[in-house]
Amino acid sequence: MPKGIYKRTEGVYPRTKRTEKTKKRMSESALGNKNSVGHIVSERHKVILCRVQTGRKVSKKTKKKISQSKKGCKYPNRKKPLSFTKEHRKKISITLQRNRVKNYKSCSHCKTMDYKEWRKDVFERDDYTCQKCQVKSGNGKMVYLHPHHIQNFSQYIELRFIIDNGITFCKECHMKFHKIYGTRNNNKQQIKKFLNKNICQK
Repeated sequence: MPKGIYKRTEGVYPRTKRTEKTKKRMSESALGNKNSVGHIVSERHKVILCRVQTGRKVSKKTKKKISQSKKGCKYPNRKKPLSFTKEHRKKISITLQRNRVKNYKSCSHCKTMDYKEWRKDVFERDDYTCQKCQVKSGNGKMVYLHPHHIQNFSQYIELRFIIDNGITFCKECHMKFHKIYGTRNNNKQQIKKFLNKNICQK
C-alpha cells in the first residue's frame, strides 16, 4: 500500500447511513433552497416563537440605531446624511491631487532612460528652481521638483522628450497648476497665465 493512504476502519469510525429524507434535504440545500438549510420549523414551533416575540420591548436607543442603519445615515440628529462641507471637499481635492502626482511619478514612462535624461536636462536648464515660486533646495531646505510637460505627454507623442516642452515646478505648484487647468489639453498659454498669477508664493 502507498504511503499516506489508509483503509477506513469500520469498527472505529462506523459509516453512517443517511436516510432518503436527509439526502433530499442535502440535495435541495446544494441547489440553493434556503428553506432546506438548518432546522425545519414546524407550525406549532412557529406559533411558540411568535408568542415569545410578542410584547418584546426595544429601547428607543436601539430603535434609533436600527432606523439610522436602514437609512444609511451616520448622523444621529439628522434624517438624511449631511453633504460634504467646503472644507471637507477641499481636503478631499488636495488628497486626490497628491495621489495624482504620485501616480504621475510612478508611471511606467517615468522609469525609461529617455524620460530620466529629459527630466535632468529640464532641471539643469532651469537651475533646479521652480519657475513659479523660485524656490530650490539648499541651506538645509529640501524642495521636491517635478518636470511638467507643457503640452500633454499622452497627446503629443513627438514632443515627449523635447526639452523646450518641459518646465520645472515644485510639488505644490505642480499640483496647483493641474488643479486649475486639469490634466488634459495643457498648452503654453496656460503656463503663461499660471506664471503671471499671484499664487503658490512661498
